[in-house]
Parts: sequence; structure tokens; C-alpha cells
Amino acid sequence: MSLSKNLFNFFLESIQIIVPKAFKESLVNLVELFLTCYVIKGQSYPALQKLTRFTETIRENLEIWQTLNISIKTSEILEINNPPALKTVINEIFLS
Repeated sequence: MSLSKNLFNFFLESIQIIVPKAFKESLVNLVELFLTCYVIKGQSYPALQKLTRFTETIRENLEIWQTLNISIKTSEILEINNPPALKTVINEIFLS
């Protein structure tokens, strides 16, 4: 098994252990090569709507989508301000 698969499995196992103790649940959505995860404490239906809106928005936003694809190729870790549109989308969907 490759290192990336081991890390991914460790990540998923960690979420399964941590989430029930600290939060209500986690929602995971696959967007082509990307996995989005939203860990929540509260109602799951509104959270699922937010996660769906987020994944659709990042897929439709050319600046974000290109930056995500470049980060896969370069193994660059994205920050919330890179690209700037990412922070805006996060704030609009999850913090409003």
C-alpha cells in the first residue's frame, strides 16, 4: 500500500474515532480527485446542504478549481487565502 493510501486511511480512521466524541457527525463528499469533509455538531441536513453548495461552488469557480488541481500536481498545501476566492467562499457558506 502506498504512503498516500496509508495517510488517507489514517485520516479516515481518525475522523471515525474523534467525531463521535467531540462532534455529532462528519459529512464527506467526493469531487473528482478531491475529498471534502465537514465535521459538525448540530443538524446534519443543513450541514449537508452547505457541503453540497461548497463542493459545487469550488467546482464551478475556475480560480479555485485550477489552484486545487495545481496543488495536487505540486503537493502544495493550500492556505485559506490561496486562492483569495477560497476564503470568500468558505466565509459565505460556512460562517454566514
